Amino acid sequence: MIARIAMIAKTARIARLAQGIAVIALLSLIASAQAPVGVSRELARERAQRIVDVRYELAYTLVAAADSTAGEEEIKFRYKPQQLLGNGPLRPTAPGPLLLDFREGTVSKLVVNGKELPVKMENGHIEIPEELLKITKKTESQGEQEARQSTTATDNLGRPVGAKPGARIPDSPDDNIIKIEFTAPIAAAGKALTRYVDKDDNAEYIYTLFVPMDASMAFPCFDQPDLKAEFYLRVTAPEDWVVISNSDVENLYSSEPGKRLTIFERTKPISTYLFAFAAGPFSRVHPARACLTSMSGNRS
Repeated sequence: MIARIAMIAKTARIARLAQGIAVIALLSLIASAQAPVGVSRELARERAQRIVDVRYELAYTLVAAADSTAGEEEIKFRYKPQQLLGNGPLRPTAPGPLLLDFREGTVSKLVVNGKELPVKMENGHIEIPEELLKITKKTESQGEQEARQSTTATDNLGRPVGAKPGARIPDSPDDNIIKIEFTAPIAAAGKALTRYVDKDDNAEYIYTLFVPMDASMAFPCFDQPDLKAEFYLRVTAPEDWVVISNSDVENLYSSEPGKRLTIFERTKPISTYLFAFAAGPFSRVHPARACLTSMSGNRS
């Protein structure tokens, strides 16, 4: 009888231990399913393996004295959930949702490859279900991608050096297209979109400051330097404002009374922290050499 009671007690202890292990495993699974805070090295490496040929089409509407700006975005990229290691076999990357980075803003609409989704944001990331993504037919090794990206030369402002205007990554049937409507904050300090008011004339200026990793406060993106992308920017602003960006102006016209739309040429692939724009009642300053030439011509 005593031996039987001891056996029952031992079995109960084993059952409780197994139950505790199961609970711990479940909690670990739940924790691992949560989006990480920020962009960890692991997340950056994983995305660099999965994503190529990123392109952002961005449209902002700037309103004087507003504490935020409305934005529309179309992100195109090719997705490869497996990695080519040298001449060896394909190795699958970690499964799971693809994470877009976006902090402190709000998203009102999310469409992935034509399907509108409820927005799931966690720890500064927007989750994109992997099952909705197209898989590219061409797989590129990390070395090939780095070699291709390194051939694109840029100056310290991210402007293409020696690049042909209009050259771009071609669209492909393999492209994934994510469309987002969002709002991003504007403030005098502490935000990626910064407002400056001149104390002498109360003129307002808006400018971006994305270094080192704050582009994701201004628009949803893959905010890591090795995922270079083309940028195609449109900005609607008050008619007396001038808008400047990384590339030259492609078109400029009054979109409606009191407002002007500025469209910029597409950039060559650059890192997200190098993308920039500024807007306000800027005045054009002519180069000194041009002024001297003009003065010399007048004297003759």
